[in-house]
Amino acid sequence: MNHPGFLERARETAAIDDLLTDAAAGAGRVLLVSGVVGSGKTAVLEAAIAEARSRGFTVLVTRGSFPERGVPFGLLRRLVCHASRQLGDEALADARPQVPAPRGEKPATQGRTDAQAPADDDWQAEFRLVHGALRLLAARAPVLIAIDDVQWVDGPSLRWLSTVPRRVENDVVAVVCTLGDGEQGAEPAMLDEFLATRPQELRPAALSTTAAAALLEGTLPVAPEPSLVTACHNATGGNPLLMTALATALTEHGTAAVDDATIETADLGMRTLASTLHARLRRTSPHGLALTHAVAALGPDATVERVTELLGIDQATVAQTAVVLERMGLLSLTEQRVDFAQPLVRHTITQEIPFSALHELRARAARLLRAARLPQQRVVEQLMAIPMLGEPWAAEELRSAAATALAGGSPATAVSYLRRALSEPDGSGPDLLADLGMAEAYTDVVAATQHLSDALGHPGLGERDDAARRALVDVRALAGHYRAAIDLVANVPAERASDWEPRLVALRLGHTCGAAEAVRALDRWSRSPVGQGPTVVRSLALLAAHESWMGESRTRALALADRVLAVAPSCPDAVQPYASAVLVLAQAGFLPAARERCDALITATGRWQHRPSLAAAHSLRSAVARLHGPLPLAVEDARSALRIMDGCGLGRRTPAAIEALARLVEALVDTDAIDEAAGLLEFSQLTDEVPQTWAGAMLLMARGRLRTAAGHPSCGARDMQDAADRLTAWSVGNPAVAPWRSELALAAHALGDHAGAGRLAAMEVELARQWGAAGPLGRALRCHALVVGGPSGLAMSEESASVLEHSGYRPELARALTDYGAALNRANRPAQARRSLRSALDLTERFPSPVLAERAGAELAAAGGRQRRTRRAGIAGLTAAERRTASLAATGRTNREIAEKLFVHRRTVELHLTSVYRKLGIRGRDQLPSAMGIPDPAPSSDSSGVVTPAGQVRLESVG
Repeated sequence: MNHPGFLERARETAAIDDLLTDAAAGAGRVLLVSGVVGSGKTAVLEAAIAEARSRGFTVLVTRGSFPERGVPFGLLRRLVCHASRQLGDEALADARPQVPAPRGEKPATQGRTDAQAPADDDWQAEFRLVHGALRLLAARAPVLIAIDDVQWVDGPSLRWLSTVPRRVENDVVAVVCTLGDGEQGAEPAMLDEFLATRPQELRPAALSTTAAAALLEGTLPVAPEPSLVTACHNATGGNPLLMTALATALTEHGTAAVDDATIETADLGMRTLASTLHARLRRTSPHGLALTHAVAALGPDATVERVTELLGIDQATVAQTAVVLERMGLLSLTEQRVDFAQPLVRHTITQEIPFSALHELRARAARLLRAARLPQQRVVEQLMAIPMLGEPWAAEELRSAAATALAGGSPATAVSYLRRALSEPDGSGPDLLADLGMAEAYTDVVAATQHLSDALGHPGLGERDDAARRALVDVRALAGHYRAAIDLVANVPAERASDWEPRLVALRLGHTCGAAEAVRALDRWSRSPVGQGPTVVRSLALLAAHESWMGESRTRALALADRVLAVAPSCPDAVQPYASAVLVLAQAGFLPAARERCDALITATGRWQHRPSLAAAHSLRSAVARLHGPLPLAVEDARSALRIMDGCGLGRRTPAAIEALARLVEALVDTDAIDEAAGLLEFSQLTDEVPQTWAGAMLLMARGRLRTAAGHPSCGARDMQDAADRLTAWSVGNPAVAPWRSELALAAHALGDHAGAGRLAAMEVELARQWGAAGPLGRALRCHALVVGGPSGLAMSEESASVLEHSGYRPELARALTDYGAALNRANRPAQARRSLRSALDLTERFPSPVLAERAGAELAAAGGRQRRTRRAGIAGLTAAERRTASLAATGRTNREIAEKLFVHRRTVELHLTSVYRKLGIRGRDQLPSAMGIPDPAPSSDSSGVVTPAGQVRLESVG
């Protein structure tokens, strides 16, 4: 029994076997197979028919017919026709009873229409004929009578059927019938008489996921993924009819294009299923189809009362029809709600409602739900499903729901609400355009620019002017349109100009042309920051960056940054100054605190789903990870930043993208991925001219390093010199911000200009000493040592390693130890060299860098040493997916959160983590932070939870 609907039917198979065995032994009986629509009743009947034929039974098959349910003896006469084909007309004539008619009258079976009620003589004649035919057939072989849809059998035939159980109990005749739950026939009293005979009853159960998988495997051209099987089972509730229809639709749709979302939205052709459902619904009640349409339109808000109000018919009729549909297995009823029993039925019914009818239903539903004061989200869902309502309140409901969605971290939903609001007659004003533009600024910079420009072009924008103008200034700046952004600020009324001054200075700092003027402005108000509240925070961030650029007072730069970092950002507008202060913190040498700030910022911007800010946070963490390690995280974060920017419309030549690209190129050079870095520049069309912006200067330095590392020091030197010339506009002298002198010194040294290289390197050492952070000084000393060489170079290498030893600059320390070990070996001090090189290798294992590890290993071999065997592959042995998973787990994310963030299944996360533990040689999750080089999230704190490196940085958060 391999019928598709006959999976997991061991109980049914046994019942059929017993029925046929008993009938063959002369103990016939009746088996009734009942269930909801599509439960597999007919499949059981067909299995019984096939089994009976295989055992030599004579099988008579018929079914109840809805169109012929009022035709007397319809089913009996079909049985007689089947019997005549088995017996032949002559044999059947012997079975036909001869009942004489009263004198002067015609026989009772003549002269009347089928619609007339049969007389008693008719019952007896028809019954005798059927029973006579059965006796003749049973004399030849056991007989199986199979009747499908007994609920639609006509009344006289049902009356005969109710006599069958007693007649066959000592005969070689078996009967199998199917009965659909809830489907009321034309003669419910006669059906009750049949059921009162208490035939053996079977109710096929729903299919399990295992059976669903088997059904799909037997239908689809390729084996289904477990997620697809689960989605199909959830959509159908394991109903065999629905599963079979869905499997067929999947095959026609093409399984390569199918995913869970396709199943959840029933985005498949299901017309055959729709026809079946419609026919069943129309048979049930004149209101059956309309009721399901109303339930589909109301969705989760469907109740008997609301369906009644929506349809305009009496509540008793609605309730009665709903109960019948529940018995049929199409609806699910509770005291509070009416719903479809299976999602696939809901989607199939909804898809088949004519558009105009569905829109009218949803419009009425929206009015009904609003009048009932249901949650706003329910009303909005109805509005979103129709093109226009045309009533004044609709646009306001959508705008209010959009504000809620935006505050809840769902900007895409907010944008969809606001775009829908535009179609309402009262939804095209400047306020709505401003709201739309500000929501789009979270996800689509290009669209936001257009709508915000349109909104500000209306004179009646009013109180939303400031917010819309700020948003437009920000997206213009993100796109690199500094001139247009400055013009927007210049048009602010004079009484509000002071509040906009820090933003104007920031805009001018973005481009070489305005940088000098902006720096002069910062010099003017360096002791008295402009503005109050958020405005003064922006001023302080600019001043902190300015102090860091000049490199004259690390203490003052930190003090200014501390004031910015005192309160974490509570909205996207506060991200830029906060990120600027975090960068100052990193440049000052407080890398663990800076890293912690970056993690918190990524969490916050991810919660808001403000994509430009999220990209900026990842870009910032890349810069910190380059200094603090691990280097693979720096690469991954910079890549993430670029991907996010690509997704929200920021092209590769916009300032934000160029800065992220510069950080990615720097990290790739650090990891010796020279070809990839060069390919990125070529893909981004940044191998020639670079924009005259701060980001452009950063890219020139990164490109210069890349070209020098690739063996083109003359090209690298030109890029470095070009960057240096541009950076004068910002008064940048701090090597913690732009170490161009040491890089230019290395390029000059490679070109043979040893004197010039020495001067540049020495100057960088002096500037780094003035700033006072260990990282820039250690790096400058290391580069100076490479340029100078000899005993002086050895001394500088030793100082570099010493300066960096207890700092957080782990990659730089590994480089310094390697260079120092190599210098010691050249100075014929191999034992000391090996100690330094082994320390470098230990560091690269704990805070991995395959390139540094390889170089340290080579130098160790040259010094006569051997690397220690290690049982763990280290982070260098992790795949990219394993690194991403491990990094997220190390920061405290759960497996579920990791799966959602990386768009993978939870089982995939578990497999990755198992592999990570094995490669890193650790026991579990609690050891991941240390193994991944992620610092303890609380370096030092007092009882109030305030973390204070150098007594400066505070970590409380608001908003």
